[in-house]
Amino acid sequence: MAESKSCVFCRRPGNITFEHIWGNWTKGVVPRTSNKHTEARVTVMSPGNPDPAEVRIRAGDTLDASVPVACGECNSGWMSEIQNRAKPYLIPLINTELCVLDHPAQSIIAAWIAMASMTGEYVSKSDERIGVRQCDRDWLKNTQTAPSNWKIWIGRHRPVSSDMRWVHVVGTILDADVLPAKLADADRRPNTQTTSFTIGELYFFAMSTPYPAIANTWNWRTARRARNRLVQIWPHTSMGIFWPMPLMTDADAASFGTAVARDFDERAVRFGHV
Repeated sequence: MAESKSCVFCRRPGNITFEHIWGNWTKGVVPRTSNKHTEARVTVMSPGNPDPAEVRIRAGDTLDASVPVACGECNSGWMSEIQNRAKPYLIPLINTELCVLDHPAQSIIAAWIAMASMTGEYVSKSDERIGVRQCDRDWLKNTQTAPSNWKIWIGRHRPVSSDMRWVHVVGTILDADVLPAKLADADRRPNTQTTSFTIGELYFFAMSTPYPAIANTWNWRTARRARNRLVQIWPHTSMGIFWPMPLMTDADAASFGTAVARDFDERAVRFGHV
């Protein structure tokens, strides 16, 4: 991966440290059982034309992944605070313990998921794989809450294999009402992403896009089993979430992780944009 010359959160140069995407504390909670892992990424550079899923086999357990993107001050400061606040809530979910998540708990978990999604993007070597906007990283740093334009769900998944355990989808969505006469490179930069991941028995799916209408109307049309296998924690839709939830399958995880890419592709074909 290409090392960042400045912190992707505060944007100050130098003193870049490695951030454990899922938190170094997870070593004491989730056993490391693999010396390699599979990652899948999908890039949609134009409507109806998603790149083939890029599936890579990487050394080491995926839970130990780290990226050099945050400065020491951010890493040991507000990012560490998000990790520490989330741990008491994440551990029961990871271990399938009985619990109820109220609004404060959902907010804390959502902030951690947003941070993990933002840092996890940088495992890629290409800027074309970075779909989170800088304003979203600024928001997380300044408020320590998930951005308001994000939607986040959680579910319960007990993976049989490591395939599709971590799925990252990025794409570019443009406003048809303000399209320039000629698209510049900046116009083609990804601005929408989804990240799904399973840690222990906790599965999460996070979506970010600059267009609220897209996120607000997302109804899992291309992965309908998600409607009764996942529960939305951000923005809040339930006063209390009872855990554990019904188990997902590996096929569910694969379907949910690529649902948005399939939706955009199908819509593009339907409206003749391919």
